[in-house]
Amino acid sequence: FVLRDPALWSAAVKLELPFAAEVHELPRRRFARQAALAALRQAPQVIALSQLACEALRTLGVARADLAVLPSAADERLLGVALQRATARRALGIAVDQRVVSYVGHLHAAKGASQLKALAAALPEVRVRVVGG
Repeated sequence: FVLRDPALWSAAVKLELPFAAEVHELPRRRFARQAALAALRQAPQVIALSQLACEALRTLGVARADLAVLPSAADERLLGVALQRATARRALGIAVDQRVVSYVGHLHAAKGASQLKALAAALPEVRVRVVGG
């Protein structure tokens, strides 16, 4: 199974559970960050979401041969239909000159999704669209 929560990585290592640690973000507090890195060094599998994140983990001492890069973004080639901007806006009822901010992804605090509400309130002239769960 895949664990995204750094607090669970250490427990899973201690319990010798088969898991993959999917790294979205490392804790900011020093002790929690050190514990997370120690767990990543012992985890059965580590997944980074980009090559840049992979290199950052290697720099921090997670120098594993099996460190995998699995991007979480959608590959638009797999979505099938590519719409022109004007066509998509028309279908969604968005004016051609309307400014839009879109967020597509997990509504997870680490990704800053909670800031979208404040953004929408601060910029009433901008339409905010959220797709995720």
